[in-house]
Amino acid sequence: MADKPLPNDLAGILRQGRAIAYAMGARTLEAEHLLLALADDADSPAARALGAAGLDPDRIRALLRAERRQSLAHAGVELVEDPVSSLEPGFTPRWGTSAKDALVRGKAAAGGGLHRETAADLLVGVLGAEVGTVPRALALAGIDRAELIDGLVAGLR
Repeated sequence: MADKPLPNDLAGILRQGRAIAYAMGARTLEAEHLLLALADDADSPAARALGAAGLDPDRIRALLRAERRQSLAHAGVELVEDPVSSLEPGFTPRWGTSAKDALVRGKAAAGGGLHRETAADLLVGVLGAEVGTVPRALALAGIDRAELIDGLVAGLR
């Protein structure tokens, strides 16, 4: 994806996001996996900002599960709780569109430099999606994404 190494905090979040996607049986790494990875890094400013908004990892997982249940219900399908992953051992989830888009938005939040981008910038990129799983999950909780992003930007910079 890049020639130069990423900042340590960002590289770790991307690795953790991929591990979360694999653990959830996802064939692609998406924005929701990055959000969980950001929330799981308890020592990071991004996780603290999420926690201040009431978005700890358990709540985010619950919101994502509720969003999935609701989306499947619209299609007439019932959610299977804790499905058995069909991924073969060692499978590496590929980059999904929502994760790529979050990185682009995060890069813009960092002033245009991927190698200057931090986990906080990536969080702004993840939360900046107008459509998709993350905005639908946050809407279920009545969270105003724009207000959350404004608070994050003010608190993290």
